[in-house]
Amino acid sequence: MLIIFRGCIMNRKGFISTAALYSFFLVFCMLLILIMTTYTNNRVNYKSVKIDAKKWAYDNSSLKNRYFSTPDNPIIIPSDGPSNPDNPSPSPEPGKPDTPVFSIEGYKTILINNGGGNTTYDSAINYIKGKPTPTFSKVATTNEGMFAANDNQGTSYYFRGAVNNNWIKYGKDSSNNDIYWRIIRINGDNSIRMIYSGTTAPTSSTSVVMTGAGSAIDRSVYNSGTNYAEYVGYMYQRGYQRNNTNNSTIKTKIDNWFAGTSLKNDSNVVDNIFCNDRSTSSSWSSRPSSNLLYNGHTRNLSYSNASLWCENKLDKFTTSSTLGNGSLTYPVGLITIDEVAMAGGYFATDNKNYYLYTGTFYYTMTPNFFRSTGTAFVFIVNNTGKFPNSSIGSTAYIRPVINLNGNVKLSGTGTYDNVYEVVK
Repeated sequence: MLIIFRGCIMNRKGFISTAALYSFFLVFCMLLILIMTTYTNNRVNYKSVKIDAKKWAYDNSSLKNRYFSTPDNPIIIPSDGPSNPDNPSPSPEPGKPDTPVFSIEGYKTILINNGGGNTTYDSAINYIKGKPTPTFSKVATTNEGMFAANDNQGTSYYFRGAVNNNWIKYGKDSSNNDIYWRIIRINGDNSIRMIYSGTTAPTSSTSVVMTGAGSAIDRSVYNSGTNYAEYVGYMYQRGYQRNNTNNSTIKTKIDNWFAGTSLKNDSNVVDNIFCNDRSTSSSWSSRPSSNLLYNGHTRNLSYSNASLWCENKLDKFTTSSTLGNGSLTYPVGLITIDEVAMAGGYFATDNKNYYLYTGTFYYTMTPNFFRSTGTAFVFIVNNTGKFPNSSIGSTAYIRPVINLNGNVKLSGTGTYDNVYEVVK
């Protein structure tokens, strides 16, 4: 029996002081706290060791299948940040997204962005391949997207019409200005073919068409000589249909420009075929007695059957003698009239709405015909967007074409306010 009397606890054998009882209670609480702290630390250490073991097993493929659980009990490897409350990962600055990861090749990015809403590469190219071949006797005045056609290296995918998402910024000119390009097509080897569009960034008003002299590097005649058929060559030799000994005037201009840019020593500017199709519809002669038509004329004016195929190796201008004629000093050239037709131009119809229109006259590298009176012609794109006859002695603008390694990673969507850029 316990009796409480004047702040003390008493039983039949004596008294226990209140101070002693409080001391006992304090010791008990301290022991309890020590036990709980030890338990918690051991549990944290156990988890840390377990996480480290999982990470080690994940990095060692020989143990991965032995350590990791089955799909019914998956193990998620945490990051080094939020999983450790003593070492939290820093948050991104307000208004700035996390750094994106560019995991697919640039050519795939472009195709997916033009694949009809499909989100995988295979489904995107199937969509593009499923579109019927356009009618090249008609101009393209609206954004028709991308189409497929064969070239010498496989399947090529080309832009057509009033395209607004084929902008790319790449390289620096001799004044250290950024260079802007329009993507013409993805080549059969997956490289990205693009035409010079100046050093001025596009805006909402120039998102489809950018006009003026700034869309070219310079003006020039195609060749200073005009009175022999061989002068239609990007390179030529008097007396021969296809010998590539002398530079044309325009090639010299392009090479000099290219040598002054950052592109000269850029390994991502790759070799590809620039077709200077000197095949003729009749027997070739240096000074024929009747008009001599080149196959580019017959293909595009007589039959409206534009093609990306280049038949003769000597007409395939490249730096490599394996891929083509190996006659180029630098991997740069000009657009063909077939590429212009596929982009939406036509020789007899004005078109100021497709992406290749600049409001100026500029040269292609496709021979047109030789007039029996003694004048050679190549195709140009004129100031209304069509491609009429023009002597190679005429002064017109120069828009170089290069090919970018298709495996580079690209940021952006190709629009004026989010141009494609190579991710270093």
